[in-house]
Amino acid sequence: MTAILNVVLPVFGLMLAGYLVGRAGLLGEDSGRALNGFVYYVALPALFFGSMAEVPLQHIFNWPLILAFGGGTLITFILAIAVALIFFRGRFGEVSLHSLTAIFSNTGYMGVPLLQIAFGQEGVLAAVITTVITAVVVVGAGVILLELDRHRNSAPWWSPAT
Repeated sequence: MTAILNVVLPVFGLMLAGYLVGRAGLLGEDSGRALNGFVYYVALPALFFGSMAEVPLQHIFNWPLILAFGGGTLITFILAIAVALIFFRGRFGEVSLHSLTAIFSNTGYMGVPLLQIAFGQEGVLAAVITTVITAVVVVGAGVILLELDRHRNSAPWWSPAT
């Protein structure tokens, strides 16, 4: 229990401090947008680059981690599609969006600090790997699924030779 409190409490305490500062208006109206932009465009890429720059490829291509994360994501996606088809009958894009929201993880913003506190640099590497998988595979698949639905009545990608 102490380990959980030592890992989770500082992160949520920082979130609470940010909320209170925002509610008090101490940093101005656009401070949240500026801070989010800094974290997303400067701090996270720098952390990712620094975390992976000197790591051997066999540690980056950690197949047990990649398969466990990818397999769990795929199983959750399939279950979410089944639930969405039963409860939220709609177009293919809508069902896909329900499933994508079920699997989209916050490993970048939340996973990195939690895993760094809990496991040190090895935890950061795992968070970076899963964040890259989420950003590349999940977001990429989401765009493909939504575009397939959006263009479902369009002309085919190819036309047979006459």
